[in-house]
Amino acid sequence: MSSDVRVELSTRLWVILALQVAVIALLYGLDRRADAPETGSLLDFDTAAVDGLVIEESGATSLRLERNDAGWRLDPASETDPALAADADKIIETLDKLAGVSAPWPVATSASARTRFEVADDKYQRAVHLEVEGKPVASLLLGTSPGFRRLHVRKPGDDRIFEVDLAHFDFSVNADDWIDRAVLAASGDVRGLERIDAWQMTLNEGAWSLASETLADAATPAASDSAPDSAADSTMAQSTPPAIDATKVSDLVTRFANLRILGAASATPPGEPQAVFAVTDAKGTQRLSFFRVEGAPEVTVTSDRHPGAFRVATFVAEQLLVDRAGLLAAPEAAPAAADAGGPSE
Repeated sequence: MSSDVRVELSTRLWVILALQVAVIALLYGLDRRADAPETGSLLDFDTAAVDGLVIEESGATSLRLERNDAGWRLDPASETDPALAADADKIIETLDKLAGVSAPWPVATSASARTRFEVADDKYQRAVHLEVEGKPVASLLLGTSPGFRRLHVRKPGDDRIFEVDLAHFDFSVNADDWIDRAVLAASGDVRGLERIDAWQMTLNEGAWSLASETLADAATPAASDSAPDSAADSTMAQSTPPAIDATKVSDLVTRFANLRILGAASATPPGEPQAVFAVTDAKGTQRLSFFRVEGAPEVTVTSDRHPGAFRVATFVAEQLLVDRAGLLAAPEAAPAAADAGGPSE
């Protein structure tokens, strides 16, 4: 065999070898790409555009949250129930969690695994649906938990099952877990506070004061058959009313400003409220009516600013139901009378 033939044959062999290496590298790269984890978000949606959040629990229990011009609202259970204000901060936090869920390596893809991890179309623990203008934009099935704050999840229509950083308690179907607990709190600073038919306070240049007629009533002593000087004493008491306790007043105003509810009440109790308060804030005046039912563990409160009735812890309500005397400073003790007897020898 001539040297030219050997060179040509060697060249062809090298070309064939190079082609084989290239094919192997290409196939290896495709295989690695198919098995590589996705680095983007598992769900693709615009958090700012979402105006509907539906959470379903296996067994037909579901909860729906909707956003309109007034903000996020709990979808009423019936046409006669009011649409209660929902916790917008919690909803936004939940949407951010869903948007931030990354897609790691799938842990399984088989039909039996979907049943085992409870993320099958007909067997799941939770289903979360996101909507924009009534149209679904993303869904996620939540299944078993392999560890703390870890869940098996699957997108409907996708065989891949992932293990991600989520928890079931972030997707409760209990309406009280989503209600705005600050719904009865003042909007901005409290500028005026009144317990109807009891007392009225106003804020002037940063200092609270009771209405003059209320203070005069508080300072007027009971009528008696004592000497005529009692009339003069009464007049003096009315002209110099007792001072309010600044600490007590500040605490009371703060409690109304930060009032929190436990959840929605099923109905407003019958009868007249135990107390009615008028709270003036940046939005105007809100009337809060407090109802106490004998033996009930909580107090029911209604507002003329928000529909529905709400449950407030009894110990919280008791701190708000302050009478006029509870706003006044304790009177100074009278000086001790001088000893009538003369000095002893």
